[in-house]
Amino acid sequence: MKEYLKNILPKIKKFSQDLDTIEVLVDKSWVFIDSDNNIHAYTFLRDNRLIISINGNAQEGKWELLPTRKLYISKIPCPKEFQKGFIDDALCILKKSDSDDDPFILINKEKIPDLNVEKYLNSILKKSEHFKVEQQAEVKFDFEILKESKCFYPLWGWHKVFDIKFSNGLLGYVFKGGQSGKYFYFDGFEGKVYCLDFEDAVIKLFKYLNR
Repeated sequence: MKEYLKNILPKIKKFSQDLDTIEVLVDKSWVFIDSDNNIHAYTFLRDNRLIISINGNAQEGKWELLPTRKLYISKIPCPKEFQKGFIDDALCILKKSDSDDDPFILINKEKIPDLNVEKYLNSILKKSEHFKVEQQAEVKFDFEILKESKCFYPLWGWHKVFDIKFSNGLLGYVFKGGQSGKYFYFDGFEGKVYCLDFEDAVIKLFKYLNR
């Protein structure tokens, strides 16, 4: 699994979220499968408690997202610090900081009921390859980020806003959700249009503005 992940993760990194908001972890049914195929349930609570259970036996620890975008877990037998390998709503692949140990993989059993990590990652890779083909067919253009700011919207909450200027003179905005971490632009008729990542949002915004 380690070699498989080492090969595939760089190819799909554009689809990954960051460890920069608690929403990537809380309110999700995470499970960890150990080397003996035992399933451990991990519940990240908003008060920074961590409940880990197996076969009804539970222990409590603590968790925290550090300013360095790393995850700190304090539990028996020893505290650990992890950095991002790949994160989305279905899968959380973490690497122990400054270590070559096997990755720590949390699976959202509601999103991946069969708990088949390789099957899920291969589906993302296919999506990435399809996305590259679409990109190659797009009209070429340049853009620059005029400003990056953090704004509060009464209906949306806190969002990061990118002011974009395209090479043909058109101006637009790309947003990143403060809680979801997802990128989108605003369509005057459809409202929020969510995208795969920042690059995808810029491309689709360009197409929208040039309709």
